[in-house]
Amino acid sequence: MRPLIAESDDVKIGLIEKEDLQKIYEIFNNPKGARFLRDPTQVFYREDVEEFYEGLRRNRDRNRIYAILYGKTADFIGTIGLYDIDAKNSYAYIAFGIDQKYWGRGITSKAVSLMMKYAFDTMHLRKLISSVFDPNIASRKVLEKNGFEEVGRYRRHGYVPGYGFADEVLFERFNEK
Repeated sequence: MRPLIAESDDVKIGLIEKEDLQKIYEIFNNPKGARFLRDPTQVFYREDVEEFYEGLRRNRDRNRIYAILYGKTADFIGTIGLYDIDAKNSYAYIAFGIDQKYWGRGITSKAVSLMMKYAFDTMHLRKLISSVFDPNIASRKVLEKNGFEEVGRYRRHGYVPGYGFADEVLFERFNEK
């Protein structure tokens, strides 16, 4: 049984396990989803994914990355994490990604809501930050639906295939408790 940190009726957040690595490899190498990453041309080797997995335990103070699980069978469909956790200043960067066949169903919005609850109620962080490239409308909507507000932009900051150089839109969400 996989340990969970948060769950709703159909979405769960839990530990990443070795059997998830093949799916992570496929998600990371999907060109349609990768176009919005910092380096959309990067190809991940299986060894990269294995190193990512090994690093999960070693870097828990700075990064906490979890599995997004969906449905009654809690199938692994993606990852969500808190990165660059700053305990002194009480904030972290939130990022997420799921398998393309689950896009557009509201699953990522639920996963972000669950991770926010964990970050604010369990970790007692005061703020979460995030950023997306302007053409990534779906991820912008996920953040906005969860109460994140746009606080600035880096103009023409990153190359997005099919769009050229795009603004990076900066978001933040405070713990209101």
